[in-house]
Amino acid sequence: MQNPAEIVRSFYERLGAGDVAGVLDLIAADIEWTTMWHYKVTGPGLVGIVDGIFKPLMAEWSQHSLVPTELIVDGDTVVSLG
Repeated sequence: MQNPAEIVRSFYERLGAGDVAGVLDLIAADIEWTTMWHYKVTGPGLVGIVDGIFKPLMAEWSQHSLVPTELIVDGDTVVSLG
């Protein structure tokens, strides 16, 4: 079983590879996602992430890359910066 930091790294690797199913498999049902961008997530869960971040991101950016510069880990909580 992967630790939380490994899961987040796998998320970015799969996202970069265009593995949508693999990305969604990594997202917990009760995920809480906070972003500083103009995208808005309306509560915990997969639907909020897809509707609030993934769909608008894919519509606005034909080519995009999300690469974390730092992961801050505290137990099961991981904060991705970058």
